[in-house]
Amino acid sequence: MRVITGTARGIPLTSGKADLRPTTDRAREAIFSSLGDRIGNARILDLFAGTGALSIEALSRGAHSALLVDHASDAVNAIKENLAKTRLHAQILRKSVWNFLNDPPPADPFDLIFADPPYGDRKQEESDAQRLVRCPTLPGFLNPQGMLVLEKRRHPALQIPDAWMVQRSGLYGDSEILFLSQKRSPFSSKE
Repeated sequence: MRVITGTARGIPLTSGKADLRPTTDRAREAIFSSLGDRIGNARILDLFAGTGALSIEALSRGAHSALLVDHASDAVNAIKENLAKTRLHAQILRKSVWNFLNDPPPADPFDLIFADPPYGDRKQEESDAQRLVRCPTLPGFLNPQGMLVLEKRRHPALQIPDAWMVQRSGLYGDSEILFLSQKRSPFSSKE
């Protein structure tokens, strides 16, 4: 696992002592190719941040700022180590994503949200990915023109609530990457 391009290009990233499933280089390359110009000066929120690889890649490519949220101390330590290696700066919040999403959304929402929740047990009633897209407060954290990039287990299919629209998707091994935007009400004003 390494930074693909930008100011930190080629720097290897670590998962430290954490038992993580980082997004593969191939999947990250596809994500950032799809996002294109959205990265420059973007404000990033990284939920279930793990190693921080997605935010670090975005910062290396010119993102304005990143807030990385993860509750696991091993993940937070890996993020700190990776930020130090790449000499990039970001805010790290050690907190449960679910508790974070219960906080009031920021006055200036994020341009991009990366979310790579744990896959968990296939038998559990609702995956964390499904729970996330159903979370009623999540849209408040995203700029109305922003994008949610969600990595999930390939199967089962995600039930997309009415608040979201799939713009693009891709399969990478056992993973599926979904690019979601918020649906706008037909009655909302265009500014």
